[in-house]
Amino acid sequence: MAQSDMPYMDYWATTMYPVIKADFERLLHTTPKRIADKKTKAEKIKKEKKEKAENEPMIQEAKEAEKKEKKDKAEKKDPVREKLASICEEVKVHGERLHAFCNLTWTGPVDNAFLQEQIKLGKVENMAADLFLGNMPTDRSDETAPESQDDGATKAPQPQIKAGRGAAATLIKSTKKPFQIPTKVEKGFEIPVLILEGFEIPEVGKFKRLGMCIVVNAVWLAYFWAKQEGNIEAATAIEELILDWPFDFIHIQGGSPEEIEVNKFKWGVNMTARHERLRDFIGLENTNLLLIVARAADFEREQTVSRGKPTPEKVQQWLQEHVKWGLLHCPDTKTVKRHMDNWAALQKCPTAMALMDAATNHWGRDNLFDWPTKVQIICQKTDGTTLDYVAASLYTQMWRKEQKDPYSSGALGDVIAEIIWGKVYVASLLRKFPEVLNPSCNSDAPATADHPLSAIAAAQSIKTVKSYLDNPHEFFLRTEGPDKDPTWLLALPNEALRLLVQHCLDILQGYYKPEIAGALKQPKAERYNAEQFLKGSRVAVRFFGPFQIAYDSLVSSRKGGIAASCDDVGLGSAAATATAALVEEVRFPGQKAKVEQQITG
Repeated sequence: MAQSDMPYMDYWATTMYPVIKADFERLLHTTPKRIADKKTKAEKIKKEKKEKAENEPMIQEAKEAEKKEKKDKAEKKDPVREKLASICEEVKVHGERLHAFCNLTWTGPVDNAFLQEQIKLGKVENMAADLFLGNMPTDRSDETAPESQDDGATKAPQPQIKAGRGAAATLIKSTKKPFQIPTKVEKGFEIPVLILEGFEIPEVGKFKRLGMCIVVNAVWLAYFWAKQEGNIEAATAIEELILDWPFDFIHIQGGSPEEIEVNKFKWGVNMTARHERLRDFIGLENTNLLLIVARAADFEREQTVSRGKPTPEKVQQWLQEHVKWGLLHCPDTKTVKRHMDNWAALQKCPTAMALMDAATNHWGRDNLFDWPTKVQIICQKTDGTTLDYVAASLYTQMWRKEQKDPYSSGALGDVIAEIIWGKVYVASLLRKFPEVLNPSCNSDAPATADHPLSAIAAAQSIKTVKSYLDNPHEFFLRTEGPDKDPTWLLALPNEALRLLVQHCLDILQGYYKPEIAGALKQPKAERYNAEQFLKGSRVAVRFFGPFQIAYDSLVSSRKGGIAASCDDVGLGSAAATATAALVEEVRFPGQKAKVEQQITG
């Protein structure tokens, strides 16, 4: 068993405490800095008042004796006990006393609460390194998802690389550790202490913690490192923190010891859950980290004379110098480069950026778009004309599969290629059969005197279909989403269009995945051959055979334009003009304002 796998409590007893025992005892009996400063200030005020009184005439002996008696009593008072008594009084009134500065030795170094009772040395080492040692960004494995998702098992095994130490282990093994000790305790590291009914003053050295035990453990481990190394400066700096550490005193109620234990446990778990929840919403998820890196790059660019694009090394250096990342969270140079490249592509595609945020809102952290390496694959495999479409398709696939990260990094490239193939194929299909989206011949129920607006409704349906074919996300919401319209597809104006839309939906849902995968294996010039794809047995039976019949019938039934049909049924010139304008809007986007004006007029 590695040393880091042993219980911290055992390491404290066998290795740490024998080395720092004398220092620990000394610190235990040292009055905390702020309490001592407060006492000194009070004594100074009393001395000033005494000197002032001595200068006044006619001082009575009785008054002098009374002052002397009060002074003797005051000198006998213990400032530490007075401080703890005032804390208990405040807890009695408010139920808690937050941010009270005390001595860290007043709570046991290994007297941990339930969740951290059996904590391993390795975790405490990581925390101590994060709090008190310098940043050391590495090529972290948490940037890529496990390669066990779709198609991952079919990939060839990767060559083995030499296993390296973690960041904390590397720093700990250093002959001279890069101590970076803060001058004061950061907010958020307050130690919660138990106060029970009766509000008795807690015994110094035996404060019962409710949580944050790893912080206490880590402080003593870092102090041990400094003593072991002979680093007096680091040890003194840590002692300053020990004698000036913020505590939160919490009143835990209960009618029996068992109920108190339950309430202690619930408080500790809820505190942990509260901290973890923040990670999902304001943590260093991919979108936030992307914006941080992009903004840091802007700051670095502004500092250069040429105002040229900064290198990833320069941006990473800026981040190290100006942000308190701790040990593990500062992105390394490789990750900074990924974010810079991803940002260059994503800032031109607002839909993709919006979907990345939507994925985090929907699934939380560690979704497909939360991995910088996967976002980089998406950006590299697309361009400005396909990035939004691919991002929307992947987002809907996550929803369909009910998996927040359905594809491994190895499989993602092939999935993107299939999505782009489907987009190109549908475009070629529409070029080959243009009349299916021609509003002039796209209604099984032509306009009549009883139903004069059926032609307009058909044109509006065609416009909606075109927008959905360009936006897989909206298409998904209409046909498969939580608020789907089960009648929409059936209500399309003719059979050919209904078959086409269902075919496009089949492609997005992966029904033709084997055929598309086969098409992508063809020589480059033939990969997007719609003719060859339509000859496939499954495609012919499910789609192309019925579609060809319906399409031929649609084309043969055409009788001039919509405007002529309107005249035949007596709609009048205004309605005919408006309908014709709507047709033009569908066929030639960009005339929306003109159409609306004509229809309302």
